[in-house]
Amino acid sequence: LVPSLVTYTDLAQIPTSWKVYYDETHQHLIRYPSTWNVTDSADGAPATIEGEDAILRVERVEGAFADEADFTAYVETLPYFSSIQSVQNPEYPDGVAATSVTYLTQDADGNVGSGNALFVNYAEGWHLANLVMPNVEIDLHTELEAPASDAPQADQDRYTQYSTWNRLLDTLSYLADVDLAAPSSGVGNTPIIEATPTA
Repeated sequence: LVPSLVTYTDLAQIPTSWKVYYDETHQHLIRYPSTWNVTDSADGAPATIEGEDAILRVERVEGAFADEADFTAYVETLPYFSSIQSVQNPEYPDGVAATSVTYLTQDADGNVGSGNALFVNYAEGWHLANLVMPNVEIDLHTELEAPASDAPQADQDRYTQYSTWNRLLDTLSYLADVDLAAPSSGVGNTPIIEATPTA
């Protein structure tokens, strides 16, 4: 066990087939479904990971974030921002500060989408994992309640899909002073670590 790895016991349900994206410069990592693809990345630069009707962007953000207004002001500068939905402060181990801002987007054609921007203050500073779902209007803080067992299958599938997408934000972690040897993904110089399923 690497002592500098921030771990979360509630990640036990994350599928072992999920991949791991790691930025060596900023030392953050995040897991994502194996069917998703890194479409833009370079070590020390923002990374874009795209999946089924969802786009994830992971980066180190500069700035002094002192209160809720600072986080919402930053989110308001994001592409296609439309309106803030809600703000929460999820609990992280060891007193790590975190703020999650859900918001709506709207493109030039008027199509509405949803986003969840998770800011986590690790040792080096603030790290952002921003998940955007085009053409989906939902507040990811309040509308992910599990449907009843007799609910229509479409509602159950919707819950499974959205909760999986939103859950990947919880995997944003920080590694300090660890040299990870990993094969190159071929996209920039950032390694993509394949998660190996265990029995």
